[in-house]
Amino acid sequence: GYGPRLSAWIAELTGMQRLSRRSIQDLCRSVWGFPMSLGTLQKIIDRASQAILPHYEAIAALARHATVGYIDETPWYSQHTLHWLWTMTTDTVSLFLIHPNRSKEAFFALIEQWQGILVSDGYGVYQNWVSSRQTCLAHLIRTARGLAEKRDPALSACGRWALRALQALCHMAKAPPTGGQWRAWYARFCHLIARYHERADDAGRLTRRLQREMASLWVFLCEHGVDATNNRAER
Repeated sequence: GYGPRLSAWIAELTGMQRLSRRSIQDLCRSVWGFPMSLGTLQKIIDRASQAILPHYEAIAALARHATVGYIDETPWYSQHTLHWLWTMTTDTVSLFLIHPNRSKEAFFALIEQWQGILVSDGYGVYQNWVSSRQTCLAHLIRTARGLAEKRDPALSACGRWALRALQALCHMAKAPPTGGQWRAWYARFCHLIARYHERADDAGRLTRRLQREMASLWVFLCEHGVDATNNRAER
């Protein structure tokens, strides 16, 4: 007894806006002037879910066959219970998955058999990726900038050094370096790690992370279509 526009509006409020069933029931009565039982409301939501399922599956197939995938996760509350909203974004689609956990299990539920180039932040689940991975340089730049603003001179010096190195690396996406420029940058970068690596403070933690993720820092310079940051997934 309810048409496609009202059904779509209810599905939008439930899914994207995350309003409760009772809130939507109150809106229907107060704004549109008709009562609706919770059972009827749920049937509309179920019909909308069934209607978009083929499109969801088509998006999933496109995402899981892409060469490059930008992946991220964020807290998502469902009925006052913490879940996680996962996304796998490509150059054409964004696939979403709501999962109870932030775990390896949830990650593989999202990607299934996908084996492409992963672009992500430094979350531990991603660091064990068996295929090529580009770590998000924006996350590292924020960490380095925060360190550069410390009052401790040693920490600040390390932060400024790392910040310059990472910003220069990002710039290489637009202005590819010559062989000599790359060797000079790499030498300075290795010297930064060697100088602060053994420290027990934030400078040591940052440089150990840079060393741990070194193979994932400049994949964007070697692989076509890979960004230096995970901004696609975060947006």
